[in-house]
Amino acid sequence: RTAEFGCNDAVRRCHDLRFNAAPDGDLRKRHKIAKIKKILIDMLREIDFPLHNRYLPWSTLEGDLQKRGYKITNWPSRVPRENDKGINTLSAGHVHELYVALTQA
Repeated sequence: RTAEFGCNDAVRRCHDLRFNAAPDGDLRKRHKIAKIKKILIDMLREIDFPLHNRYLPWSTLEGDLQKRGYKITNWPSRVPRENDKGINTLSAGHVHELYVALTQA
């Protein structure tokens, strides 16, 4: 699997960001969430996405990316893309699926 930001605006550069780190199956949910946040923040910085105090705008992320001409691709189909309470409210299973998608090629 790969994690990538696609671009729907021909003028903007498209990004295909792949992560090859092997995940540790024994990591706790909170550690996986921390790694997911770091990976996503790094990806957002690659496209000069405005972040405020390293805050990941989980509930508005997809809409904010679309406003700037980007889209999220290869998101695990069973993992909700947005919710009002952030990534911490995802089930352990959803967190694991997202973690694997972002850390395995």
